[in-house]
Amino acid sequence: MNNKNPAAFLLLVLLLPPGIGSTEKGTLTLTVEKGQSVTIPCFYRTCSTCSKQLCRENKTFYCHQKSVRSWRNIEDDPTQGVFTVPLKNLQEGDSGMYMCLLHHSGLFKKPELVYNIRVTSDTPGLSVKDNTVEAELGGSVTVLCFYSDVYSKREKGWCRAGMRGSCVKTRSTEASSGRATLKVDPTAGVFRVTLRDLEKEDTGWYWCSAGDLKFPFHIKVSEKRSSK
Repeated sequence: MNNKNPAAFLLLVLLLPPGIGSTEKGTLTLTVEKGQSVTIPCFYRTCSTCSKQLCRENKTFYCHQKSVRSWRNIEDDPTQGVFTVPLKNLQEGDSGMYMCLLHHSGLFKKPELVYNIRVTSDTPGLSVKDNTVEAELGGSVTVLCFYSDVYSKREKGWCRAGMRGSCVKTRSTEASSGRATLKVDPTAGVFRVTLRDLEKEDTGWYWCSAGDLKFPFHIKVSEKRSSK
């Protein structure tokens, strides 16, 4: 979709029926190092039959779907209520506002989740080297969340996307809750998030956070590989 009149486009962004929308809301700022890749999660409650789109606002609105060459790897997971868009080899010109949109019966759902993506040649404020990881059932997984000096004294944390009460946060060097542990290494500018005794239900999207920044990462829990 390419509309040269943003105002006209906004008039088309109408509310869909109740129950169709995002489980995450607001504007999230992601800082990504130039040349790196990131997978963007877009959350929704229902509407598995909706058309899912990631739209960039850059004077005009440009929506990316499977039919667009560089965005053809969009994946939809109705069970988790999320569709994902991989953004690869990001350059500074890719910086901008990206909106998760649902389209159903001729109507657009007003975007509730907007990503402000900033591609930089400097050290990102917050980042995850690989934001999709896989681990075995019953095992553990550790994700490294890197932060710049600007956020060294800010609160660090992680949460499961869309799940209230799941956050583990600290202003010191360590915090834990249930099977989750967060350890901060101020010297290296990184905090480690570890989830133990993994269950199938742990598969899903999570957030690293430092101050007002968030960065998404996905954990996939797989069956144990049989030894030969």
